[in-house]
Order: sequence, then structure tokens, then C-alpha cells
Amino acid sequence: MTNLWLDDTREAPPGWIWAKTAEDALRVLASVPISYASLDCDLTSERENGVWFVKQMAKYALWPEFKPGVHSSNWKLGSEMLLLIRRLGPYDEYATRNGLTRRPRVAAGRVARPRKR
Repeated sequence: MTNLWLDDTREAPPGWIWAKTAEDALRVLASVPISYASLDCDLTSERENGVWFVKQMAKYALWPEFKPGVHSSNWKLGSEMLLLIRRLGPYDEYATRNGLTRRPRVAAGRVARPRKR
């Protein structure tokens, strides 16, 4: 599997797929199995920024195998992205807190979410 880097200005690390727009990143997620994604929130488009991209990942259930990271200098939108990933993403929060960020198994097309206490 490969890794996805979403950023319009900073170059991707060697071996990563570099998407400069949120739409390009969605096309990559839909066509290639992605292990890990590192996302920026301030992109060229005001509307199609990193927050919009996370919402689209949730809408179309296009998530990388491991919980995405955010590498943005905009702390406000970066925090919003991390919150959305936590709320909308199919990742087990217990496993994430304990250093295991692998996506839980999906049965019959649905992700089992932990029950709220």
C-alpha cells in the first residue's frame, strides 16, 4: 500500500503520492489502497480545504487503513480536522489511545462502533 500527502505547497516525502487539491486526493483514495494519509487544511481553494476533504472521506467512506494525521500550521482548522476524523472516522479510539491505529474489521459493510457509556 501507499501513503497520501495532501498539501498544495509543501512537497511530499519520498515515496508518497502528492495531491495538491482535495479533489485530487479523493480520486487517489478512490482508486488506490492507502495505508496512511497526512493532511493540510489550508489549500488553494477556500471551499475545498482540508475540513471539506475529511467530510468527503466520511461521506463516501474513503478512509486510509490507518488514522490520518494533520500537518497544518493553522491550529484552528487543524484541530477541527482532527476532531472530525475522530468523530466520523472508522477508527477504534481505545486502540488509537494505546498506539494501535489500525482500522477495525468491517462486517457486512458496516463498522462496529464502540458503545457510549
